[in-house]
Amino acid sequence: MNIKSMLLEIAEQQADAIQKQAIDHLASAEMEDAIATQINKKIDIPFINEKQEQKFFKTVVGVCVDVIQGAFKGK
Repeated sequence: MNIKSMLLEIAEQQADAIQKQAIDHLASAEMEDAIATQINKKIDIPFINEKQEQKFFKTVVGVCVDVIQGAFKGK
């Protein structure tokens, strides 16, 4: 194996590890809550209280995270 191949293999392994960490962080409950809260601050749904809005936006964020995870996993 030449040096170029070795360096490419190491770089790919590092990129895969970083991608997994980023996706795991995005999928964490804390991050989903934080994203949902920021969306809730920006969007008001008439006739729905803030608690219900937060629950709705957290569900939407969860679905988006699932889609992103699937895209990165090649599904």
